[in-house]
Amino acid sequence: MLNKILDRIKESPNEAFVERLFSEEEAKSIFNWNDVTNLLRSNTRYFEIIEKNHTKLQIPGYAHDWHGIYGTIQDKQFILDNIKAGNGFTILGQACYNEKIYDLSKTMEESLNQALDAHVYGAYVKTAKSFKAHSDPSLNIILQMDGTSLWRVYAEKRHDIPPDILDVTGQLTEHLTETFSIDLTPGMMLYIPRWLYHKCEPKTKRLSISFAMMDIQIRREPRMNFNL
Repeated sequence: MLNKILDRIKESPNEAFVERLFSEEEAKSIFNWNDVTNLLRSNTRYFEIIEKNHTKLQIPGYAHDWHGIYGTIQDKQFILDNIKAGNGFTILGQACYNEKIYDLSKTMEESLNQALDAHVYGAYVKTAKSFKAHSDPSLNIILQMDGTSLWRVYAEKRHDIPPDILDVTGQLTEHLTETFSIDLTPGMMLYIPRWLYHKCEPKTKRLSISFAMMDIQIRREPRMNFNL
């Protein structure tokens, strides 16, 4: 099924669409709340917190006792408190987190000839916020892992919007024409072309992975099949 989806993207790269890629059980086996817990236990520097006004919160950091190995890491208690308090969160740089995400990343990257990274988006409570309507320079495949999220996709791309009505992050609340909306449930995926405006509204506690792909500028890290 993934190869058919990737072929459709290659044929119509500017067309957003939705498909079911996995069953609910399969999706939850790829990434779930136990994985979030394990990442939070690690000496992380990859979390972002999204406040209820849709902006990123500055996460304090400190130098670890083993600074020569870990450098400056994020305050885990601060992240945990904010997630439990109802703020949305992002975990960056997860394309190599486990074998299933790695294999999905490898297939997408090689089929579309892109440099890919995978970012987790989550909400511990249904009132948590994500970003306002915005556009990204990457093409994105959103895979729902847990819960339900309402996604709105708009007709406009970034170059269609006058610069004077954008905020500093390129986010919008008006001046957009909705083309479709869809409730993503576990196992469903949404393809979003580059620069196309979109917005996520969590309806329940939720987890999703965004496979974000950019044109190769320098070189793409080779993804190898190996076992030790």
